[in-house]
Amino acid sequence: MFQRLTFTVLSVAALAAASCKKSQETVTYAGNNLPLTASQVVPVPASPSPATGNINASYDNTSRTLSYSVTWANTTDSVTSIRVYGPAEAGFQGALVQQFPFNTPAVGTPPRRKSGSFSQTLAVDNTVVKENELLAGLFYVQVFTKASTSVPELRGQILLQRSN
Repeated sequence: MFQRLTFTVLSVAALAAASCKKSQETVTYAGNNLPLTASQVVPVPASPSPATGNINASYDNTSRTLSYSVTWANTTDSVTSIRVYGPAEAGFQGALVQQFPFNTPAVGTPPRRKSGSFSQTLAVDNTVVKENELLAGLFYVQVFTKASTSVPELRGQILLQRSN
């Protein structure tokens, strides 16, 4: 009887221990002042452009959300669209993942500035945007202007490093 009771108690304890799941550790990643340049634009050679910019990005593995902000200056014309592509290494093209076109201003209103900033989030769903590809630096941002409707004026890889 004692052996049977001991076996039952140990079985219940083992089952309880096995059913407890350790909560996922929250890990954040960040990439700050990542360059946006004309020299990163594909196809090569890129259009000559005086434009510069940067990307600040952060990723939280618990919420599976990439937050990013893009800043640009001195584009040859007003910015019309900011797009995220991937997966692709630097120097290669990926598929369009997210696009934010800016509305064309009405006649008589000033165009979107040649310098500015834009912030957005992107869900890492492990279907279209896979966490391992994001952390491997395989996604990038492109900035399009009125003067560069088919080829972007700026491009920058989203490169993240663990920050905690």
